[in-house]
Amino acid sequence: MKNRTLSLLALMLFTPACDAPDSPAVDLQPIGEPTWQLVDFHRFSAPVGTSATQYAEARQTTAAVLPAPNHLPHPDLGIGPGAKHIDAYWAEMAEGIANAGFDEEDPFVPADVNGGNGLFTTFMAVPRFGHEAFGSSPDYKFGPIISHDVFPIHLSSDLWRDGTEVGLHVEFDIQALDAITPSFAVDGHSHFPLYLWYWWNNQGTPTPGEYAWHVTMTDATGAGWTVKVPAELLGAQALVQQGAAKALSAGAEAPAEPAEIQVGFAGG
Repeated sequence: MKNRTLSLLALMLFTPACDAPDSPAVDLQPIGEPTWQLVDFHRFSAPVGTSATQYAEARQTTAAVLPAPNHLPHPDLGIGPGAKHIDAYWAEMAEGIANAGFDEEDPFVPADVNGGNGLFTTFMAVPRFGHEAFGSSPDYKFGPIISHDVFPIHLSSDLWRDGTEVGLHVEFDIQALDAITPSFAVDGHSHFPLYLWYWWNNQGTPTPGEYAWHVTMTDATGAGWTVKVPAELLGAQALVQQGAAKALSAGAEAPAEPAEIQVGFAGG
């Protein structure tokens, strides 16, 4: 019975989602043999706020995509585990973005990254079918997990425009659930989300072009993934200004203006 339960759980968690009409053409390549994988990639325009609001809208946006009770704010994660739920984790982002009514249409326009709005890319980390570990998570007592043994998982990201690096870099670590405060007495993550976003906070028109997030994620064993997520921004003028990059996690200070890029993350 236990093996049958595990088989049904794995089928629910790992059945691939159909490609959505708005899914970006992601270039995803493994590094070594990771025991986890990245799924459910999306780009959308949504509020990030301004320095006047201390960018509270960005956190509201991430919470709207993965709302309570299944996901709750966490001081070390931004968005963390909430109520136990065994869902199609590879489709939670798609469902949340649709329910929140955020715009996934590409190409995007200047208003999508200006005036308190930003261009988000989101994706989910889940156990990799056929390579996964098993143990406890906030969602079940025993099942597929991203084991604490491979944490921290390091993320490094750069924004590119028209084939050239913009010069804006950010990196941070995603921690094991037993290494944060408050912690979780479990063996690993069932899944965790990531958010990166670009926004224009300078006077003038946002620089148009073919943008792409270049992301590298590696775990404590050196295995991981490289990812390129494209997004086109239309515009009639090009205003090139130097930007700044900063990770936004719970408790981080808001960036000083002007800033061309804002990035953040949350774990679940």
